Amino acid sequence: MDLKEVLRRGLERIAERCPGAPESSPSAAQSFAEVPGGGAGGGARRWRVRKGASEDAMLAAAGSFLLDPRFAVPAGGCLRPVALHALSHALDARLASRRTAASSSGRDEDDGKSRKKQRKGGEADAVVHPRSADVMHERACAALGMLLELLPHAKPVAMRYLRATPAPFSRLCEALRTEESSGGGDGGGGGMAGDDVEGASREHALLVARSCVRLLRALGTAAEGSGARVPSAPERDEDDSRVVRPADAPASSGVLAHWDCSRALRLLRHPDPEVRWTISAALERAVGLPAETIAALRSAHAADPATSHAFHEGWEEESASIAIEKAGAYLNPGPPLPSPSTMRSERDDDDEEEEEDDEEEEDALLADLQRLPAAPGHVRVGGVEVRRRSTAGPAKNNGAATMIRTGSAARNLRAVALALCRNKPLLLEGPAGAGKSAVLEEVASLTGNDDFVVLHLDAQTDSKSLLGSYVVGAAPGEFKWQPGALTQAVAFGRWVVIEDVDLAPFEVLAALVPLLEERRLYVPGRGESVPAAEGFQLFGTVTVGGGRSGGAAAAGARADPLAGLWARVAVEPPTGNEPMEVLCGVHPRLEPLAPAMLETLNVAQRMCGQGGAAAAPGGTKRSRSTLPGFEDSDGDVDGDVD
Repeated sequence: MDLKEVLRRGLERIAERCPGAPESSPSAAQSFAEVPGGGAGGGARRWRVRKGASEDAMLAAAGSFLLDPRFAVPAGGCLRPVALHALSHALDARLASRRTAASSSGRDEDDGKSRKKQRKGGEADAVVHPRSADVMHERACAALGMLLELLPHAKPVAMRYLRATPAPFSRLCEALRTEESSGGGDGGGGGMAGDDVEGASREHALLVARSCVRLLRALGTAAEGSGARVPSAPERDEDDSRVVRPADAPASSGVLAHWDCSRALRLLRHPDPEVRWTISAALERAVGLPAETIAALRSAHAADPATSHAFHEGWEEESASIAIEKAGAYLNPGPPLPSPSTMRSERDDDDEEEEEDDEEEEDALLADLQRLPAAPGHVRVGGVEVRRRSTAGPAKNNGAATMIRTGSAARNLRAVALALCRNKPLLLEGPAGAGKSAVLEEVASLTGNDDFVVLHLDAQTDSKSLLGSYVVGAAPGEFKWQPGALTQAVAFGRWVVIEDVDLAPFEVLAALVPLLEERRLYVPGRGESVPAAEGFQLFGTVTVGGGRSGGAAAAGARADPLAGLWARVAVEPPTGNEPMEVLCGVHPRLEPLAPAMLETLNVAQRMCGQGGAAAAPGGTKRSRSTLPGFEDSDGDVDGDVD
């Protein structure tokens, strides 16, 4: 399976769901051919990707769908395995086109003159005016706003485009300013290209307003999005005893600071009430207005409850389509990707063999996805595209062997990669010895985050060791502020792994709450607020089951007050013959002794009350202790030794 095959299947699924998509753009039309007989009798037209379509042509078609607000949501679902690749390709092409258009002079004037000549010749009805670059940019921003809700891991790709382009509301605000200065207008359409009727329409203005809301919710906060300065950001020098961020350190995650979001206030004067009602929701993030003020603004722009309900219904309908597409990724993933296991003609009816077949098919699918090329700046982890750090830190394993990719290890890697796509803190749960730390080390190595910080917490840990404290300076009687390990990691954009986070005292948990909720670390007593730099990621681990002292009951009694703030990942422990694969893979010379070693480990774990043979690492049906004196007639351990 290659990229072309995945693109072909995804594009044909889009054509089935949206029959008008293949004719929506020239790049899409070049990649599709209509199936003869399709659409007969009033049915929907049927399309297939042309046999000779190249990979670049299919990427261009996929990109045109992803950047079209009419098809962005279904395209994101159908192209999910290669969505980042296609989106990156499309946005790079769009940026190159904008640079080319900016370097050419007088093109718009010449196009305007030619269109006027065509209209004078009586051909106005036959002329289809192309969209202007500004309108295409605004439509692309609207599509990105939807995609970032559907595919949160596309944020770095989208930000590369948004950093290099103006805010989607810039042109509309300038048009309103021009109308106001000229003393009138036609409803928000002044100040734009004369023939660009779509850009002056009420529907397009509403599309732009909704894109502003979604983009600001996905990418910015009130202070960061408006360019407001955060006084406590770690950027001062050493004399001020603050956290010092080097010049090459990643910036804060508020990457919309170059947008002048205060200009969006002008859209509150737009003649359409629904546009004003919609943009009011963006002002909470754009200029930091309180929720009460936003509610009052919305009430003022909705004349009556029926109008307010209609506005809400339009917004919720669009949001519901995104939520349904998210659910569809789990309920109906579409036609299976080709793999050798799907070509088998017969299936065994035995239950155990059917379960083994399902696991083999899943492992084969993961292997196929892993072979697909990743988007620029990304790497595939368990078949999922994850952002790779541009400058990797020093390796922690000092050249040691990487993880042995057993079936459960591959599934754990994929689960962690999928959770990383949610852009939330991750909590890994599993029994002792399941491989929680090993999975994190492998993901960190693949993504270039080898310099991650590991924090071991217990009941004696206090917040000062994490946030920082005053230390004796070089001069007598001088005290300096020394940032803690967590504060420095947040400022420099490093990964942080907190082992056994459920054992931390409540003082430490309280300090983590703002970091989990707002990606901002507050340092009490110093008036500092350290925003998390781009690339920062917080992980936590929790040992569940009987692997911890006190057993499962004691482990379950320790309630986690931060439970709702994590994205949880259940780590699957190795089962079956996987412990044998791991042992022989790491230490090949121990292969003759491996069976006896695992049998001994299995017996020792059972005697310590850490579960039965099937649950313990290395436990299988045949490994119920074949050591003398540890097996009775029923295969149970009796503890009597001859």
